[in-house]
Amino acid sequence: MKKMKILKSALIQAVVFLLLLLSFSLSWCMDNFGNISMDEIIFTLNMPLSGTANMYFYTYFMFAFLPAALLWAVELFFCFFPRHRSLELDLRYKKKSVKITVLPIRLNLPVWLMIFVIWAGEIISIADDNFELFAYAKSQLEASEFIENEYVDTGKTGITFPEKKQNLIMIYVESAESSFQDKASGGLMDYNIIPEMTKLAKENTSFSQSELIEGAAVAPACGWTIAGLVAQTSGLPLKLFKYDETGAVGNSMDQYAEFMPGATCLGDILEEEGYHNFFLAGSNFDFAGRRNYFTQHGSYEIWDLLSAKEEGRIPENYDMEFIGVWGFNDEMLYGFAKEKVLELAAQDEPFNFSMLTIDTHTGGGIQCELCPDTFDTQYENTWACASKQLYDCVEWVKQ
Repeated sequence: MKKMKILKSALIQAVVFLLLLLSFSLSWCMDNFGNISMDEIIFTLNMPLSGTANMYFYTYFMFAFLPAALLWAVELFFCFFPRHRSLELDLRYKKKSVKITVLPIRLNLPVWLMIFVIWAGEIISIADDNFELFAYAKSQLEASEFIENEYVDTGKTGITFPEKKQNLIMIYVESAESSFQDKASGGLMDYNIIPEMTKLAKENTSFSQSELIEGAAVAPACGWTIAGLVAQTSGLPLKLFKYDETGAVGNSMDQYAEFMPGATCLGDILEEEGYHNFFLAGSNFDFAGRRNYFTQHGSYEIWDLLSAKEEGRIPENYDMEFIGVWGFNDEMLYGFAKEKVLELAAQDEPFNFSMLTIDTHTGGGIQCELCPDTFDTQYENTWACASKQLYDCVEWVKQ
């Protein structure tokens, strides 16, 4: 009987700590990442942690795990304070003494269950409001033939290259949205934060559902950085699980040792045609399995934060705290990009140069010396800077 009582108490306290941790973790996730998709959360939880910014481990410990542990410790104290005793607190304020008697908490199992149900229900409700939890669950239960009917396997499609192959430059701008434009251009703002990017879109090809520059619709499992990179270069969403011939569910990337084996991607096609594939990034490219994907699909040469450190390209007076967060900023990135493009252009083989910016990552963005002080928020000024840097880089390429 005593063992059962201890077991029941241990189980209750374990659930209390779990719910406390989930509550603070949910708040931390909303503060740091905003309304991200469940696909991204599930993918991130299943990927290796290499390349993750140390800042996130620190803030999670300080603002999620530590508060949950402290509150749990307080709850444990009041639950297991001796039954036959009360705790008297003698508080003194302005020479006045106030005595407060605190009694231990004694709740039976039905009351605990009621608290747990209400508490868990509130967590699920908030998670659904912010991360569309139920929509994700529904999408996992419903079968879709969209990919089966619409996907074109480039590995089985004849692609003819011209005798004189052209070089390819691809610039991926982190967290870019057409909504940063003014409403007249197709955005959501009263003023245009990214006029240079709007100009590029108007002068060239842009995807939209109307005559305005509204951007393409984002398909499921294509909406975060690595998923967008995969979708752009393979035509496939980044789905974590797949069904094998027996109907069993397995991890399609085998812990990312193999990243989308069997898919024919842009890098594969260009490598076969004799292209030198190169990817430049200001962050650690190990994060989210990006290095595995690009090296396994096109044998890309990767030059990232680790490369810059190894070659001593990071100035001694550079903000090391910023490097610990994500990497070197876009001002440095575009400088390195020009160097690498010139080096690739001097070679005899055609090249595919890709780069991924970093300053405009959601959560406020990172400002540099080039950023203006035109708008009210840091993120708007960061985007104004990113738009101009992108435009200047494209103009440089034209020259």
